[in-house]
Amino acid sequence: MKAIIVIALFFWILEPKSHAQTTASTSLSEAEVAHIVKTANDTEINIAKLAKRKANNTHVKGYADLMEAAHRVNNEEHKAVMRDAQIKPENNSVSKILRKDSFNKTRVSRLT
Repeated sequence: MKAIIVIALFFWILEPKSHAQTTASTSLSEAEVAHIVKTANDTEINIAKLAKRKANNTHVKGYADLMEAAHRVNNEEHKAVMRDAQIKPENNSVSKILRKDSFNKTRVSRLT
């Protein structure tokens, strides 16, 4: 569980200041952190798919394949840990921000 919290905090720290200020006063539960981790993995999978579609370089496409596979494995391991710990991930403001940012980035990239 500590690893999940560290990963979620890593993404929280990297948030732009406006997002960090929005969530700084919020105390996250384990269930909320679990949702953030799942959302972050889903975001990376979507970005990898986009990279595979857009890239011309075989090394970039290969890295995108690795990234997608690794984050799919992370999601499966995360699901198992959450099941064993009896934690049901709960949606929250940080997850929503990650999902929205990911959607906007992939949407813009599809237009170019």
